[in-house]
Order: sequence, then structure tokens, then C-alpha cells
Amino acid sequence: MSEATSVVGRSMTAVFLPIIAALKKADAILGENRIWEAVNEQQKKLLELYRQVSGEVLDLPFLEAIANLDVKVINDWLRSRGWTIQLTPLPETRELKPFYTASILDLMVEWAKRGTQATVKYQEQEYPAFRLGKSDRRFLGVENHLHPIVALLTKSSIEIYVTILEQPPADEFALFQLAQDFQSGMRIAASHYGGVKLPWSNWASKSTSPG
Repeated sequence: MSEATSVVGRSMTAVFLPIIAALKKADAILGENRIWEAVNEQQKKLLELYRQVSGEVLDLPFLEAIANLDVKVINDWLRSRGWTIQLTPLPETRELKPFYTASILDLMVEWAKRGTQATVKYQEQEYPAFRLGKSDRRFLGVENHLHPIVALLTKSSIEIYVTILEQPPADEFALFQLAQDFQSGMRIAASHYGGVKLPWSNWASKSTSPG
């Protein structure tokens, strides 16, 4: 019996839902069914995601968003939720009236069962990790992907999916697309693994984007 072990390497995150939620809220004050125009390739990719998921994003219980023409409304909203970051008013002209948006993604999960302390080795160096046992996860597979995908169980209805990539995606959008491809092609896989080890991580981000 063996264990699936993730290695420590370069990290990349792709968190687009807060931006999409903020744009959706902006639609409500600027006019529904407007056509957002991209000015670069990244915005073009983001707006394609917006068209795919904007109809559902505001129904997510762990995501809040706001948009308003008054920056004070946004700043009061942020302070009421414990955030110290504040938006700066943008210049206003007869032709250009700015709007402001903010969003908060607040998602915390607990593993279905408490893990145990462990270590993982990467390039001859050991890193602190934790181990989840056989009853705390299930293994999935995807065609043409060498490594298993581990579905980690939590105390809520949310599952966390973890796998190992041979090469990192080109950018955050490629990472998001890869996750979508995996999700649509995952299947239950027979497994000889007895558990999974994952390195400890501590990630937090607080940012807002004015419109």
C-alpha cells in the first residue's frame, strides 16, 4: 500500500469569481445586458468566463459583491465587513462618470476528519505536511492525465480536488480551463493508495478593484 504525495513547487491561483461577481453587480447599476469590451487578451478571456457563469455567480453563499456610483458606499460596505482597504475616488468629468465595485470571497472548509502531521520531501528538502487517511478522500482519474485526482472530503458539501501536474499551466486562465476540463472528464478510479499527504500552505488575499 502506498500514498499519493504532492510535491512543493511554484504556486499559482486562479480566482475569477469575485471579479465576475463585481461586474455582474455593475450591470445592475449601469444597465442589464450591456456588452463589455475587452482592451487586451486577458480581459477577453475573463469576459468569456463572465458570459459562461455570470448568471449563477451571485447565488453562491460564500461570495458577496457590490457596485455603486458613490465610493463612500463601497468603503462603508468594506469596513462593515472588517476590511481596512479603502477605494480612492476617481476623477469625474461631464463625459466620464466612474463607478466602483468590490467583492468578497469568504470560503472556509474543515476536513471531514482531522489529519495527522507528516512531511513531504522535494529536491532533498523536507517540508511540513499533513496526511489524510483512507476514509477521508476518494481517487478519481482523467484520460491522458498521469496522476490521480484526489477528492478531499469536508464537513460541508464542498469537495477539494488535488492533483499533480507535470508542467505548470501557462497562466491563470489556462489553469482555470484545465480545472474545467478535469471536472468534465473525471471518473472514479480504482486505487491502491492508502492516504494522501499535502504540504501545509497559508494563503490570504485582500484586494479590491475600482471600476
